[in-house]
Amino acid sequence: MTATLIIVYNHRYERNIPVWEKLYEGRFSRILHLMPFYQGNQPNVIPVYDNSFTFQGYFAQAFARFFRPDSAHYLFVADDLLLNPTITECSYADWLGLDPQTSFVPDLEELHKVKGYWPRAGDALAFLHNGRGVEYLRELPSAEDAGKRLAKHGLEIGPLAFRQVYRRPARGSRHSIPYFLHRMKWRVQYGDGVSMPYPLVGSYSDLVAVSGECIRQFCAYCGVYAAMRLHAELAIPTALALATEHIVTEKNLPRKGKALWTAAEVQELRQRHGGKLQHLLTNFPPDTLYYHPVKLSQWDCSASA
Repeated sequence: MTATLIIVYNHRYERNIPVWEKLYEGRFSRILHLMPFYQGNQPNVIPVYDNSFTFQGYFAQAFARFFRPDSAHYLFVADDLLLNPTITECSYADWLGLDPQTSFVPDLEELHKVKGYWPRAGDALAFLHNGRGVEYLRELPSAEDAGKRLAKHGLEIGPLAFRQVYRRPARGSRHSIPYFLHRMKWRVQYGDGVSMPYPLVGSYSDLVAVSGECIRQFCAYCGVYAAMRLHAELAIPTALALATEHIVTEKNLPRKGKALWTAAEVQELRQRHGGKLQHLLTNFPPDTLYYHPVKLSQWDCSASA
């Protein structure tokens, strides 16, 4: 199988292009970059125009430029996500557990099972309100059909609780009284929970591998969701679940990615490797799928570029 590597930028960081090119040359024969507002003339850099919170719109805009019938998968990799250096176009399928009909996303989160507040839960409730000016009923599966497609992946859609949609303010905050009044009103209106107007699932989406068999439909759904201003962490996993028959997530894999959720974790990784990207690559843990974030501006990339 062959794969197209697509590096996805949230902002116009043209200085990072040669670094990523050097890091991945010899590993992937086809490397493309999706960069907002790019005005240069490098042929493998595709300009896109959308908000970084809805970067799934980049995929839809660039589809005609990156699509090739002979590409088994398209690996969309964030420009601050560093893949294990042993991952190549020959080994990616083994790392991600893929066959030609299967796609990968790190997780598929059932929103009603999220333990506490998650800002994307509120986005899910407001989703259809953002559809003005978009004929989404013609472009998306019906809510009933979408629910059935998600169910095929073992995904349930349940009501969202107040604690998932609204963040509890700090004790003594001036927002405490309005928060508790709003919670009482919610209980009167919705009881234990309120149903989403359209079935959606969530996932961290800085690494996604999409099967060539469903890439066209996946990108079409991504374009609609971008037009409706749906956050990428809802849009991408939902579009993938609706478009493909088979999905692998990290829970199905023996080797996992390493997400650095705090500034302290990011700093610790830099300090461990002396801030040198080449040292990190040379000493990359063999059982780690990726590190994220690894922002090139914060690392010495001189030996890598």
